[in-house]
Amino acid sequence: LCMKPAKYAMNLRDETLGGCAVARRGLVGGGLGAGSLRRRTARAPGGLVGRRAGPRATIGGPGDGVARERVGRQDWPGGERGREAPSSGPADGQIVGREPGRGAAPSRARRGGPKAVESRLSEAVGGTGRGTRAPRVRRTPEQSLAVVRQQLQAYADRRVFSGFSEGRPVAGRHRFRFSWLGAEPLTLDYTPASGTFVFRALLPDVAAGSALYSDLEAFVAGRASTRLPRHRRVDRRRARVRCFAARGAVSVELVATRNFHDYGVNRVVNLVHEIFLYLQEYRPEYLWASFAAPEE
Repeated sequence: LCMKPAKYAMNLRDETLGGCAVARRGLVGGGLGAGSLRRRTARAPGGLVGRRAGPRATIGGPGDGVARERVGRQDWPGGERGREAPSSGPADGQIVGREPGRGAAPSRARRGGPKAVESRLSEAVGGTGRGTRAPRVRRTPEQSLAVVRQQLQAYADRRVFSGFSEGRPVAGRHRFRFSWLGAEPLTLDYTPASGTFVFRALLPDVAAGSALYSDLEAFVAGRASTRLPRHRRVDRRRARVRCFAARGAVSVELVATRNFHDYGVNRVVNLVHEIFLYLQEYRPEYLWASFAAPEE
């Protein structure tokens, strides 16, 4: 150990930690106040280094990248700040955290060790912890088709849709038909390989260059705005939406990213519902003419 100036009274004590001798010291008096204590380092013969840093000490050696917490300074009745804790504390060489109290940090033992740290890290990036969601399992196109079919059937079971049916697939595209808004049945095409949902010819009698089409384009694009509440917004990380005109009718398309086809079918159904609410509020004359909606 390095010799320090004589004005500092040193109280050195050897402790054993995992077979290695560690020098631990307490700095006492000598006119040195608690606020002016400086960090000092003691090196033991075994190669471990003990560093006093404020109210805690870390121990590390060559090849050992793990920092461990040791018992730090405390105040007790009749004692002096800066002295070592009484012998009634932890046994020599015991690795613990700071004493419980204001500002005390939990010990590594209470934190659960490396497995608990790994668990907390997985929770932070979307694991199974409290307030987080479990990681999604990658689905095959067949599994995605089963999930979409189940969700559409659930709408029919709740009588949101009527006359629900599924046609034969053509070129990997599955077609669902059901009655929902208006007297004519609606057609929803779904391609599991790409996650594409299309309501074909949803709005008839709308020309591509008309003012109504421009309003519909702006409305559909605005559904991805962050100003909308989450339950009404289309998350751009999971899906993208657009509308397009073909043969005098407007179709609505949603393309879901991989593994979010269940989210996509829910969003495209909600989007079509909001389109009709928008038309009812701002373009009722279109619904009167093209869907024979009552004018009351």
